[in-house]
Amino acid sequence: MNNHVRRRATSAESAILEFGMKMERPLSGVHRDGPKYASPGAIGVSPLDMLENALEHGRLFLIVFCACVLAALTYAIAATPIYAADALIRIEENKPSALGSLSAISKALDIQNSAVTGEIDVVRSRSVLTEAIDATGARADVSVRNHLPVIGSLIGSLMPKDANGLAAAPFGLSSWAWGGERVEFGAFDAPPAQVGKSLELDYLGDNRFRLKDGNGDEVLSGVVGVPSSANGYRVDVSRIVARPGMEFRVRYIGLESRIEAILKKLSVTETKRQSGIMQLNFEDPDPVFAARMLNAIAVSYLNFNAKRRAEDAERSLAFLNTQLPAVKARLQQAEQALNAFRNQQGSIDAQGDINLLVDQLAFVDKSRLEAKLEYQDLLSKYVPGQPQVVAAANKLKELDQQAAMLKEKAARLPSQQQTYLRLARDVEVNNQLYVGLLNNTQQLQIAEAGTVGNASIVDKAAVIDKPVRPKRMLVVLAGGVIGALLAFAIVQGVALLSGRIRDLDRVAEATGIPVLGVLPAASQVGLVDTDPAATTANAARRADAPLADALDGLALALQYRLRADRRASKIIVMTSAAPGQGKSMIVANLAWLFSQKGIRTAIVDANVSAPALHRYVPVNATNGLYDVLAGTLPPESAMVRVADNFDLLPAGNVGAAARKRLDASDVDRLVASLRDRYDMIVVDAPSALPVADVAALSKFSDLTLLVARQGEVGSAELMDALDGLRLVGARVDGLVLNGFSPSPLHRIRRAGVQLRERHA
Repeated sequence: MNNHVRRRATSAESAILEFGMKMERPLSGVHRDGPKYASPGAIGVSPLDMLENALEHGRLFLIVFCACVLAALTYAIAATPIYAADALIRIEENKPSALGSLSAISKALDIQNSAVTGEIDVVRSRSVLTEAIDATGARADVSVRNHLPVIGSLIGSLMPKDANGLAAAPFGLSSWAWGGERVEFGAFDAPPAQVGKSLELDYLGDNRFRLKDGNGDEVLSGVVGVPSSANGYRVDVSRIVARPGMEFRVRYIGLESRIEAILKKLSVTETKRQSGIMQLNFEDPDPVFAARMLNAIAVSYLNFNAKRRAEDAERSLAFLNTQLPAVKARLQQAEQALNAFRNQQGSIDAQGDINLLVDQLAFVDKSRLEAKLEYQDLLSKYVPGQPQVVAAANKLKELDQQAAMLKEKAARLPSQQQTYLRLARDVEVNNQLYVGLLNNTQQLQIAEAGTVGNASIVDKAAVIDKPVRPKRMLVVLAGGVIGALLAFAIVQGVALLSGRIRDLDRVAEATGIPVLGVLPAASQVGLVDTDPAATTANAARRADAPLADALDGLALALQYRLRADRRASKIIVMTSAAPGQGKSMIVANLAWLFSQKGIRTAIVDANVSAPALHRYVPVNATNGLYDVLAGTLPPESAMVRVADNFDLLPAGNVGAAARKRLDASDVDRLVASLRDRYDMIVVDAPSALPVADVAALSKFSDLTLLVARQGEVGSAELMDALDGLRLVGARVDGLVLNGFSPSPLHRIRRAGVQLRERHA
């Protein structure tokens, strides 16, 4: 066995020596006067690191991911479905009267092209919505009383439905609601004191119902389709879909609250710019109510539009009726004055130019009067400064200028002809104006009776049986995506907080300390025998094991680092950042390997807080290290022979020793006595936190090694241990990464690093 180990050691020595030479070269962050430690956060996180974190914490990732998917699935199933109804309304530029095309009426009414933006506000106005609410009885909020929440809906969705959408009762439970039960009101009104209170409506069968107040007292009974009123209640039930005995909760809602609720569900937009078509959309858990309400809103808007145009015609007609008597009186006065002038003067020479001037003056004066009437009519509708009012005022000024020019021309005529011209013009103007006003009055009377508005319904709202939300598949997919992102973020946070060591390259780069050995995971190779009855140094004895190869490599690397002084014995101190890193196993196996090479080797068990060497070097000893340090026992008497060239100085009386710290002078005396007897001394030191004992031991060591187990210690703990040792003047010469199990991602990263180094 020993020859076999030596043969393998010899064959591997050249490779190990090359490894040792590499370790001699300074790494980034390593200085001649000692290592300069980096902070744990100094090394960036690559995408491969993130993916490796997710794989390492795969169970946590799956728990978070599945929880999010389950929550999304639960919401998709249990959420109340929302249905949407939509309708289209066209706003026309000019809607003529149904009794004929009257262009003059449009001019008199100043009906302009309706702006859809303004009509959107009209659709959402209280006047339009109030009429729609009254038409649908929407002030009554209806819900089923005998209903099982969530479970009832789930079971009902699986049951067959009749022509009215009523789900069949499972297991004969007909007294419960399973879906499809509904009450539709044509009108619903209650005393003001009932606003916000709940009433009860019982379906008695055969289209009969009974309404009760909050105290359970009957206030009204009736038949479906027949309006009923009693005790201040006015109810018109247009439809009931339910089994006899079903109870409904009816909540009487205030008008303002109902309008506010409808406005939240109602959206009105223009289909595209300047299309003149409005799209109305209404969402509600009840698809039938959504369609009924939207159609009622559309009809209410059309009624409001037609009524508004009729009111405009009525206001203009009232204005003309006030002007007709005055215009008629002026016409009669003008005719009397002209007749009196003719009787007084006899025949008058009226040449063609004079007649033409009379006609021109008459036309301009008539136009001025019409423009003035139009201006006054506009002032009754709009405030000064509006574009319509400004345009009418400008037109009136232009006609005034034309009249002034014609009057200046008439002033150059003889006196008799001027008088005749003035009187004839007055008669002509008043006659034309009177006839025109009379015609417009008659046309407005027709328009008032025949106006139908300039809006029409293009598409009515229909009942849609497919909900617009939640979109169950999309919700589940979104839950999966959010769950994956959240789980990924959580595992990154956990990995960042734990900071477990996985990558030997990054450990060396972060700490600035070379990695002298990498030992495979025991669970991977199954080599470490923890049986107390096992023989010494099992891992090293199994020469065919990967762990043995790694230990051989570590032993040779340590020998190379210590080769400079071949005469003096070498002292190796091994510590760790935290307990449970496999330090004692490494110490025992290294000592065994050294002894098999003919090197006189001693192990000093200085880890009195948690001694573990007895698991690998089973000896019975009551005295030990602290008896020697206390001066009660010489070192040679405390040493225990394990094998040829292999002695052990156990911890001794642990109970008393645990209460005492190592003293540098005591350690100095011990080291001096052991150096003369052994070639290699391996010290199993306590964990580096606290650092007092390790500091005392490292002062006399040739190599101080820090052992870290992959996945068991965090980079923060490792850096704390290094910082603590540095503060007390102790040095760390190398790291040993134990329990290393490279992942496929680590191999990919390692291959990338080697490729970059090859091309560097």
